[in-house]
Amino acid sequence: MATLRPENESVKSLLQSVERKFPEAWREDRWYLTAIAALIGSGKPSLVGHLYIYLIEQHTYATPTQRQHLIRRMREAMIKVIILCGIPIVLKALASVAELEREEDKDYHFSREGWQADEANKKRGVDVLDFLYQEDQPKIMAKYAAHRDLRFISDEISYGLFLSDHQILDLAESELVILPAIMCQNLKGPTLWHLRGCVRAGISLADTELIQQAIELIATFAGKTLDVGRVGDIKDEMHNLL
Repeated sequence: MATLRPENESVKSLLQSVERKFPEAWREDRWYLTAIAALIGSGKPSLVGHLYIYLIEQHTYATPTQRQHLIRRMREAMIKVIILCGIPIVLKALASVAELEREEDKDYHFSREGWQADEANKKRGVDVLDFLYQEDQPKIMAKYAAHRDLRFISDEISYGLFLSDHQILDLAESELVILPAIMCQNLKGPTLWHLRGCVRAGISLADTELIQQAIELIATFAGKTLDVGRVGDIKDEMHNLL
C-alpha cells in the first residue's frame, strides 16, 4: 500500500490539523469532503492523492469494501467541484487518487447513469436553490433576466445535474463541498451565501465557524490570503453581494 514519503510530512501535518479542527459532530466520514474541495479550490489538486493515502492508512478504511465506500464519496465531492472550479483541475485531483488505487479498492458505481435534463431534474435543482437561497433567489435571478442561459444552467446543470444530486452526499454534505470550493477562490459574496447555506442545511453557527477555520488552514498552506467574511456576517437578505 502507498504511504506518504518523509518529504510529504508537512502535508500529513496539515491534514491532521484540518481533521482535528473539524467540529466533532461533522468529522467522521465527512471532514475529508471539505478538504478535497479546499485543496482543489486552493490550486493544490494533486494533494488529494495525499489525502487518500492519509485516509486509507486509518483503520476506518482497512478493507476493500470500506475503501470503495470512501472512493465513492471522494469522487462525488470531486464531481460536484467540477461545476464550481472546472473540469481540468478536478481531473488532476482525480488522477492523483486513481494512480494510487488497488484493483480490489476500485468502485465502478455510475451515479448519473441514465441522467436526463427533464422536469424531475429541474424540480430537484430548483427545490434546493429555493431552500438555500429562499427570498434571495428570485432577486438574484432577476438581475440576469436578459441572460436566460444562466437560469437554465443554474437550475438544470449546476444544481439539477451536480449540486442537488443527493444520492451519495446529502444536502449538508454537499454544502461541506460547495463552501470550500467557492471560499478558496476568494469569492466573498458566494462564500457568505454558502456559509448561510451550511446553517440552513442544519450545521450550527459554531460548527460552521470551525469548518471555515479548517478551510482557512488549507488556503493558508496553499499561500492564499482569504477575505470572504465570516458566519457572523450572514443575514437573511444578501442578494446584493455580486
